[in-house]
Amino acid sequence: MQGRSALRENEHRIISVTPVVSGLLRPLLSLATSLVAVNFIATHIRALSSHEGLLLFIFAGPCAVVVGTRTWKWRSHKLHVTNQRVIAEGGVATRFTNAVELRDILGTGIEQSFVERVLRRGEVVLDTASGPFYSGLVSHPAALCRLIDSERATPPSGNVPLDTVFEANLQPDRVFETRPRRRIDGESEWSMRPDEYRD
Repeated sequence: MQGRSALRENEHRIISVTPVVSGLLRPLLSLATSLVAVNFIATHIRALSSHEGLLLFIFAGPCAVVVGTRTWKWRSHKLHVTNQRVIAEGGVATRFTNAVELRDILGTGIEQSFVERVLRRGEVVLDTASGPFYSGLVSHPAALCRLIDSERATPPSGNVPLDTVFEANLQPDRVFETRPRRRIDGESEWSMRPDEYRD
């Protein structure tokens, strides 16, 4: 998963975060309940004990598929913070990639309930001119906000300082004039006066 997000030239990844697991508790409880029920039925009803595999396929199979797909979806979702952007990507069948430039971020915030605050989980919200950018539920959202704010405060290394002096890279065989020629009335071409022929 690390190599899927394409980074630009002079861009490097600072941290990659997998959001907190969500939506797996109920399917896991359903899977455990169906396994216990099939085991109970197979041990107490002799007529169905020979069909335990079929019962597992019918009752526990769908729960196992839901648990597997939700785990795959959860593990495929990543949040990358680079020195230039914040990138959210994920998806199982269809992939999505959302990115926000660090220079476009106006502010950072955290949305969390009381329980999420106790568990040190929350959603990082990046305020931009085009609207909010939500990270998904992550562990230690305050630390992630501080990291993004510190990267926003760091000037990009590719910028040229304002006091830089550039020199022309001229070819030695070309002659350039420093004074423009004046046009003499009645002539169709530009010419120079004799007093302007100085080196």
